[in-house]
Amino acid sequence: MSAETGTINTTTTEQKNVEEKTSVEIVSDNTENTTIDSSEKIETEKSEDSDVFVELSGEFGKLDVQDYYGNRVTAKIFTEYDVTMVNIFTTWCTWCIKELPDMVKLADNMPEGSKLISICADAFDAPDALKEIIEQYNVGFPVLKMAEKQVRDIHSIIGYPTTFYVGRNGEILDMSIGMPAEGVSGYRSKVEQLLAK
Repeated sequence: MSAETGTINTTTTEQKNVEEKTSVEIVSDNTENTTIDSSEKIETEKSEDSDVFVELSGEFGKLDVQDYYGNRVTAKIFTEYDVTMVNIFTTWCTWCIKELPDMVKLADNMPEGSKLISICADAFDAPDALKEIIEQYNVGFPVLKMAEKQVRDIHSIIGYPTTFYVGRNGEILDMSIGMPAEGVSGYRSKVEQLLAK
């Protein structure tokens, strides 16, 4: 896998025809989009290790992974907040690492009813690099370990960082690719807009 640094233009539904430049690491391989049926019913079952596994109807509704410390994390994490900001990064992404100190501050100051978590999409390929990043930046918010293919099974990713704003049913409310032009405050503004709806 290789990556190149570039600038892409993104237009969100909130901005309609306003063009915004963001910094992003572009993923150069092509992966097919995976379609997930969002009409599935909510189901709950008990797992063998007595953690509750909750399957929700949204794109992130089947989440069942471990965090950096080996704790099981399921889609249940989304049921606790109106908006969960899911920042997906890799250890090789320059922009991801650049925004990390501000993300640590943001995690402590998220608006009421929201939470920040992250997914490291190369956690299994670069465990030492991930450990170094978490220790160096004193990351206190949950960092989930996934392979890039697992992330792409949820939704296609064309660059890093990619951020999803996820609702209580694991549904994607909105997403952004790259670091917002206004910096980390752009993430908080998006969360506040979604909470106000």
